[in-house]
Amino acid sequence: MVFKNILESGLADSIDIAFMKLCFADINKQTDLEELFDYYKTSINYLQEKYPRLKIIHFTVPLVTKQKGLNGLIKRFLKLDNNLYRNKYNELLRNLYDDSELFDLAKIEAKYPDNTSNIYWIKTPGLIPEYSSDGSHLNQQGRLLIARELLYKLLDIN
Repeated sequence: MVFKNILESGLADSIDIAFMKLCFADINKQTDLEELFDYYKTSINYLQEKYPRLKIIHFTVPLVTKQKGLNGLIKRFLKLDNNLYRNKYNELLRNLYDDSELFDLAKIEAKYPDNTSNIYWIKTPGLIPEYSSDGSHLNQQGRLLIARELLYKLLDIN
């Protein structure tokens, strides 16, 4: 894990908070979620043991927008919609780490300003289209929203 190597290079001794975010492209139908999650947990446990004063914030994996039309319907029916797998991984993170240790990027990306969620196909959250220019990457509005929420999270850390 590059994150672990960077922290062990001496950085962990000079910072208070660290976090690592996977990309939406890192998780798809072929990803062994249990293996990935076990590797993540093992690496994080090692780092927390080695650097007990370092606060590690865990990020959920970002989502993409729901694919529309017949292609989207077929992908969801055949379980080729990779948001399904991203959400499964995110649930593993949510179940293991306390809210104070978790930055729920996926939840923020899928929540409208009126606090309703962008849910589709069997309770699958997806990136709100207005927060993206291409269906997967955040546009200025989305980036500002995430930046603001991350700042609130960092200010709230004891």
